Amino acid sequence: MVKLNRGKRFIQGVQSSNIQVNVPTFNALENPINVLSEIITSNDRQAQLSYERELQTKKDQIKLIEGDINANQKAAEALETEWLAQEETRKDNALTSAVIDLNNFAYDLSLKNHSSPAEFVTQLDQYYTSVIEEAGDWYDQNRSLKFREKFSSLKRSNHATINKNYLNKLNENTWDGITAVKNHSIIQIQQLTANIQNPSDLSLYFQESNKIMQFLVDRLGSYETNVMGNEQNKKTSFDLKNIEAEFIYERDKAFISHFLTNFVMANVTKETLNTANAILDIYERGNLEDKDEIDRLMKQINPDFDINTADGLLEILEFNTERYSGKKLLTPDQRQDIIDEAQGAIDSKYQEWREGEIKKNTNIQAEINQGIEQANDELTNLTSKVYNRAELKKIFQKYDKENMTWSADIEAIEEYELKQQTKQNFQELVQLRLQDNIDDKDFLKGANALDLKALGLEGDPFTIMKEYTVKLAFGDQNLDVVAITRDVFDENAMLGNVNLMNGLNVMKDENHMPKEFLSYFNAAKNFDMSDETNQKHIVGMAIIKNYAHGTSAPLGMDEDVNEALNQVYTAYRTSKGNFGQAASEWNLRLNPKFSHVAENIKNFDSWYENDKIQVYQGENISGYDYMNNQITEVFELAVSRRSWNDLAGFIALVKGGLWTGKSLDELEFDNLVKNKNTQAIADWFRSNIFGGRNYSGENLAMTTSVVNMVNRYVEENIDKFLHTENMKGNDFKVALQSVIKQAIRDIGNNPDISFSKILYVEGNPNGTVVTDQDPKRLIMNGEYSEDIIMQNANAFIGKEILNEFNKDSNSASLMWFGVPADSVDVNDWQDFQRTYMSLWKENKIKLKPVNDTMDVENPSWNIYVDPDGDGLWRVMTKDGIPMEWFPNAQFTNSAKGFTYEETLEKWVDNIIEGDALIDTSGWSEVYDFKDFATDASAGAHWSDAFRIDLKDLENASEEDKQTFRTLIKNMIKQEESWWNNLLAGSKWIDESEINTVSEFQSLLTTQFNDYQKKIQEKMNFDFAKKEEVALMQHNIKFYPEKFADINNEEELINISNQHNATMTDVYNDTFSIDNIGTIIPPNYAFVIKDIIASTDNWKELIGEGTAFHSELKNGNFRFAKNKLQRLSFYFNQIDRQDQFNSWLNIWNVAYNK
Repeated sequence: MVKLNRGKRFIQGVQSSNIQVNVPTFNALENPINVLSEIITSNDRQAQLSYERELQTKKDQIKLIEGDINANQKAAEALETEWLAQEETRKDNALTSAVIDLNNFAYDLSLKNHSSPAEFVTQLDQYYTSVIEEAGDWYDQNRSLKFREKFSSLKRSNHATINKNYLNKLNENTWDGITAVKNHSIIQIQQLTANIQNPSDLSLYFQESNKIMQFLVDRLGSYETNVMGNEQNKKTSFDLKNIEAEFIYERDKAFISHFLTNFVMANVTKETLNTANAILDIYERGNLEDKDEIDRLMKQINPDFDINTADGLLEILEFNTERYSGKKLLTPDQRQDIIDEAQGAIDSKYQEWREGEIKKNTNIQAEINQGIEQANDELTNLTSKVYNRAELKKIFQKYDKENMTWSADIEAIEEYELKQQTKQNFQELVQLRLQDNIDDKDFLKGANALDLKALGLEGDPFTIMKEYTVKLAFGDQNLDVVAITRDVFDENAMLGNVNLMNGLNVMKDENHMPKEFLSYFNAAKNFDMSDETNQKHIVGMAIIKNYAHGTSAPLGMDEDVNEALNQVYTAYRTSKGNFGQAASEWNLRLNPKFSHVAENIKNFDSWYENDKIQVYQGENISGYDYMNNQITEVFELAVSRRSWNDLAGFIALVKGGLWTGKSLDELEFDNLVKNKNTQAIADWFRSNIFGGRNYSGENLAMTTSVVNMVNRYVEENIDKFLHTENMKGNDFKVALQSVIKQAIRDIGNNPDISFSKILYVEGNPNGTVVTDQDPKRLIMNGEYSEDIIMQNANAFIGKEILNEFNKDSNSASLMWFGVPADSVDVNDWQDFQRTYMSLWKENKIKLKPVNDTMDVENPSWNIYVDPDGDGLWRVMTKDGIPMEWFPNAQFTNSAKGFTYEETLEKWVDNIIEGDALIDTSGWSEVYDFKDFATDASAGAHWSDAFRIDLKDLENASEEDKQTFRTLIKNMIKQEESWWNNLLAGSKWIDESEINTVSEFQSLLTTQFNDYQKKIQEKMNFDFAKKEEVALMQHNIKFYPEKFADINNEEELINISNQHNATMTDVYNDTFSIDNIGTIIPPNYAFVIKDIIASTDNWKELIGEGTAFHSELKNGNFRFAKNKLQRLSFYFNQIDRQDQFNSWLNIWNVAYNK
């Protein structure tokens, strides 16, 4: 059922259950005949009924509507009454809401403007007006009165509270302002105080300080007048005084502290510290003494203190601090705080200064320590300066922290001077030893008496001497590997670097390598050798080591390092300059990453030397034997394949059939034995092997030498095949086969391989050998034939043996014959003296390179001898030490060879050739040596008389020429004491004119000297002309004072020549031909003269009796240069190292090789 709401009443709605319709009854079957009529009647009746029903329905509806209208009217009336009640309620609610909002707004506004009553009223009024303007129908007369009353009440109550707050806030703000002024004044006065540095700053401070103080006082006075009277004020006069006192407290605290520390103590010293403390003490006492008392007080503190300044300082306190202002505002505690603050500032300033001084002096101490360390380092440097006492006082300083003063450390100085004296004593010993003025025994005795360890010098004295001799020889050359290897890859650059060459040559002579080099090698073991820079450095150091020491290890170098460097050098040379390939040899042997390779090499060496390879029914042979068999067969087959028609009977050509199917040029070792360029090896075989020699013996010698080369190749290259880890016997055999194959290829195509009949090779000394150490190629850059080389080697040993014979015949006998003199037949000596220049032709001497110098610029050679031709060779020794021949010393066939020996040879040869070089006036026509049947004093016995005329010499036999040559040379050199007996009474002399043999000798010597002088004069003239510009440049550099303000080249040259002539007389007194007996090349003479001009001590350095003079006199110019190089020590000490290097450069202008 639906209920309709009519206010508080409900009306029941229409339902189907309370609607009834009277429907007439109709039965169509009862009246079947009158159907149509019935139908019509029925229809009419239905229409009537429908009308009636509709009418009734409308009537009912009208009734209902009327009923509803009545009900609605009643309801409306009731509703209106209800609505009017509701409207009143709504308006009351609106008033209530407005009042609530007013309350809330007033409350919020009171909070917002809690200390601003005017703003509160203004905004509240604005709010009230806006509410009225926007109010609805609720705002009627009655309610508007109520709302107005509420507004007025709220306004009064809140305004009272706010006004009270305002007054409180006003008082607080005013006091806060005064406090802020005080605080800002403190900050401002502190800033002013911090800027006080001088009297002018004080003036500004005084002015601004008064302004700040006056402003603060004004504010306090205003507060006292305007605020102190209202009831809301809580402050008292005491509070006002505290504000002033607090400012003055902070002002005085800042001022006094700053004034004393930054003004009085602007320059901190103990005196200014005392002054500041004294002034603070006066302030603390609270009274100022009279001026006399102040003067007395300040004078006690600082005798030098300015009285007026003292007064001024105290006056500043008097006029600018509370204590003397007449106002007693500060409490005792505050005054004490000021004093404590000032005292702390003074102490802090002094401590800060003290720490700064200590720090500064600590830095100075570091510098002093560095100077001391440097001075101590100088003790280990024999070339460094010697410090005097004044210099040492500057170096050795000590610091007194208490007094903060520096003073000389006398105790340390005296200790250093003792060490320095030890150094000087050792320097003198070194200098004496280097000049050969004392022997090794005396040097060692003197050195052992010195405490060298106290100087920091470690090692035995000889090693120390060598270390510094070598370093000194390098001069200014930096021993860093980068600098030292820069020029070693180019021969011209290397030879042009005087310091480098000087150092390397002294390294070689002393057999000593600097510690810097040894340290580099140790570090280089871990270097990355794939880096091109590292590659170049290690190769460069290998070149240096090889130049100075050959294949041997200098003292201090480990053998594994030495072997690695040898392999590096060999690989660099054989690879034609491949740095990577050469450096890999170092890596494989020494880099820890490749330790397995080093282990393989070690194991291979053992395997190679022992019988480990099984052949022929279980027989074992060594790796070396295996290589020997392989190479021997391959080489002999290569020889057999050459088609030499007239040698067919001697060569097993049948073996060539084993190699059919290949071109001869493709076969192993064929390049080694085939015709090379214009030299026909077949012709060589015909003349050297089949010209009366035994083919089998010669072929065996060559084969052995090839085996030796391959063996050396295996040693140098086997590492390339030993990279696999944990290699064993079969692995080693494969590696050996590989390296043999490579050796055959490389050796067979090596252009440096040649044949030599003058080289001594162990195991086959009597035949021709195949070698890459051919003396003809290695000596003098291949300029000379084997004949010339052997002539000079022959001359060397002949001179050495004959010289030794005149001193000690027993020693000479041991040198040549290998047995004492009493075991040698007189005829043997006689034969040697007649024929010693033909030893090489008789195949009695051969050469063997000294291994340690094989790859250096100037290799030296041992001479092997076979005096009796029995095929048993031995190295020629002197005093038990193998003798070394340097081909470029003085025995070469040099066109410029003017040593004493060479000049004498030329003179005698010119006599023999018929040149009129001897004045024969007074001589008999025939120079007839008397019968030599009687024994001479030296035991020589000639059975036949020697009769020869000068004019017949040219066509005389070689034996007679040699006899004459020996006789004249020995007479000139005055080494023929036993010839005097032979000449006595001979027809060589017309006794009416020349009565004695000695006069005859003098005659010959004078004429030979005249011959030398002419050569010397010619050489001097040529040299002076050719080198005058170079000599001028040398003189300008080292004697600039003689060339001042001169620019004309001709005049410069004239002055230079005059300078060069100044020392000629002094030079001639010691070094002329008359005094020294030999021609001195003019470049050497110039150096000697310049040394004489440079130092008053030249006689002790190069004069008569020195090792240099001795070598020069004997014509050993190369060794004379070595002695000169040792003097680098001295010339460095007198600051002439550059000039010394220039001398060495001039000395290198070769006049004899």
